Amino acid sequence: SLIISGVGALSGHKGGIDRAVRFVGYSVTPLLVIGIISCIPVLWLTTVLDVIAMPWAFIIMGSGVYYYLREKPERSAIVTSLLCGLLLILWTVLPLLIPQILSGIFRAAHIAASFIP
Repeated sequence: SLIISGVGALSGHKGGIDRAVRFVGYSVTPLLVIGIISCIPVLWLTTVLDVIAMPWAFIIMGSGVYYYLREKPERSAIVTSLLCGLLLILWTVLPLLIPQILSGIFRAAHIAASFIP
């Protein structure tokens, strides 16, 4: 939601975080449905549904970008590709950052606890 709000702000549109959360919920619904169906332990079924759900989510995200960011239909594919690229980078980097973030939080809590008498 923060990435989408940021891209919206860079485009000059003020959608707000509430619209970004609705947009994210709208665009990842196919993946949520496939995640629920993946509880069925059939490997080929999950694979086939993933192949269907990913383009479906991309199309839904593309149409949502047009309405959410008020972009021209010609530019919505470019903005959607930018969003997918940024989310892919975040998805790749986040597992590397989580231990650093947690150690910083625990270090700050330890320093703060040392000042309490």
